[in-house]
Amino acid sequence: MVVGLFITACAPSPADVADSTYAGSQPAAEGQESLADTASPDAQPPADAAGETPAESSAAQPQPSNTPDNRLPPERWQEWPVVPAVSGTAVNIYQQGMALGNNPRTFSKVGDCQSISQVMMGIYDVPDRYTLREEDAYLQQTIDLFKGSFNRDGNAVKGGFNAASVLSPLWADPAQCLPGESPLECELRAHNPSIIIISLEVWWEGRTVERYEAYMRQIIETAISNGVVPVLSTKADNVEGDHSINYTTAKLAYEYDIPLWNFWLAVQPLDFRGLDPARDDFHITEEAWNVRSYTALQTLDTIYRAVQSGAAQPTGQQDQQAADQQSEAQQMIVVGDGSAAAQAIPAASGRIVFGLATRTTGEYQYQGVFQFDFSTQSLTRTLDVGYNLQAVSPDGSRLLVNNGSDLYMVNTDGSNLVLLANGFYALGRQGAYWMPDGAHIALIAAQEGENQVRIMPLDGSPWTILSNRGRNPIELYPSPNPAHVVWADGSCVSYNDCSRNAVISSPLSGGMDSELINVSAPVFSPDGTRFAYIDKAGEGKINLSVATLDRMFDRNIPILGTREIEYVLMDLTWSPQSDRVHVLILERSDYSGEWMDIRNFIINMDNLGNQEFIPVNGQNPRTLWSPQDGTILLTSTGYSGERYNLNVRLLDIASKNVIDYSAVLALSASDYMLTTGLFWLP
Repeated sequence: MVVGLFITACAPSPADVADSTYAGSQPAAEGQESLADTASPDAQPPADAAGETPAESSAAQPQPSNTPDNRLPPERWQEWPVVPAVSGTAVNIYQQGMALGNNPRTFSKVGDCQSISQVMMGIYDVPDRYTLREEDAYLQQTIDLFKGSFNRDGNAVKGGFNAASVLSPLWADPAQCLPGESPLECELRAHNPSIIIISLEVWWEGRTVERYEAYMRQIIETAISNGVVPVLSTKADNVEGDHSINYTTAKLAYEYDIPLWNFWLAVQPLDFRGLDPARDDFHITEEAWNVRSYTALQTLDTIYRAVQSGAAQPTGQQDQQAADQQSEAQQMIVVGDGSAAAQAIPAASGRIVFGLATRTTGEYQYQGVFQFDFSTQSLTRTLDVGYNLQAVSPDGSRLLVNNGSDLYMVNTDGSNLVLLANGFYALGRQGAYWMPDGAHIALIAAQEGENQVRIMPLDGSPWTILSNRGRNPIELYPSPNPAHVVWADGSCVSYNDCSRNAVISSPLSGGMDSELINVSAPVFSPDGTRFAYIDKAGEGKINLSVATLDRMFDRNIPILGTREIEYVLMDLTWSPQSDRVHVLILERSDYSGEWMDIRNFIINMDNLGNQEFIPVNGQNPRTLWSPQDGTILLTSTGYSGERYNLNVRLLDIASKNVIDYSAVLALSASDYMLTTGLFWLP
């Protein structure tokens, strides 16, 4: 097979590589020590260098092996074949995944720079970049089957990823992943693979085998609990000096009875055993990159053919284990006593109301509705677990909340809870709000077999359906303009796990819907004359634009942009006078995926000039301009190393000072925490 590869290694600068030919490699004969540095299987891995402790491995255990117990033990991993045999356990996992709805035509990768599409199998989505030899022609079937998965990196591959970072929400791409999702969870949800190739063996000083093993167990068990067949990989190098990473990887593959692609063995016949002598003891040669893509394809082909023909049936044990884990993880948030901290915090005016949710085993749990009074520095819980905040009335006296598909109206103090509708669609970020007159509510109702945008009078008069048939409304974009309701057309799987196809405006006077072309996530000015939005047609990474309602004025707002840093627009809010916009922009490493600063700007709408403030820390940042105009509310999710907490701060625009009220609220949880609805009370 002839292949052409564009090579990069675990460094930011890639290099071009000429075409090369790889004829395949054969497993080593038993006892053939000349192929490798001799490893000491009984050698103990180095002691942990202290510092970070991996999270405890989840309760899921591997399925009992269905293979005969004649497998070579992990101590003899160097003799394991390049392309693995496929066990009955792998077949069981795959069949469980089919029952869960996994896609048999997609696979994913979890990895670092040695797994990016330029150097690992990306060529198989580009027909003119590879040629199969006659004896490899059978591989074309697998290439055709998994078309579209080869030349994508997905959400779980980045140059700087390791076994810890793919499990942490702090490394997830906020443009692709839900709040609280790890890169691994994000990839499993977004791409829905049936097979996942895991290659995370990069070594660095201070890393320990124990930590690597603990994190790898979590990755493996996450894949298994989702019915995705995990495929482990050995590495070509021996930077750690005792082959302990490859041994540990083989030990995990043996214990869980899952496939191991022995890449180490595949490169042993090559010059310098596949390692580039001109660079270091880690980077591999051009020929080794070709071997890597080819043997990975062989492995994928072998696994797919085996699981398709396998007759083993899933036991259902993993489903029960996942349910048990979810039950055990249902932990309420903790509201601490912030009275002592309050003494040192300057008083401010105004009140906020917000919904709070935690994310447990991939699902959001609503933790109720809260209010915080800045003048008294007091936190109260207005509604209990299960309720989520949708909107505040124009006069600030009432709230719209939902509990599942039931929509309620309630006084701001939590009294007089009144059921308004029991067919409410609650999966979008916001599904109901008050119209400017305070006498009508716009909402999305799941009625008559479809979603509909409706106007509900609060005096009991008949509802009005605004959206035309054939559309599927999933969330609303509140506007003070009484003539239209603006909403997203698309579909949702769960809360905020949505595909948004178009932004639609429905006139209250009747008539046809109209699409706002190239508009995503519009935010309307308080005076109702303009809206800021993400321009889907823009070429840059930050495509913030502002337009009048008739689109006669429609202008891009240049902010930032370089090739080395990825910029993601996180949130924006208008000033009460509709003359300025506050934006939060994440700087994220293009190479490693690491979150860096969340930059903090006010943009003047008259001249598009901007003023920058100190960066915001945390995840899931939100911004909300106060009705008093002089301050801006900033919230985010913080992490202490043990628990998540809610960060709440006020930015004083004139002085540029930030007052931190997080310790006063003292809201924390063991699970990822985030705000849902967030409003100032007038």
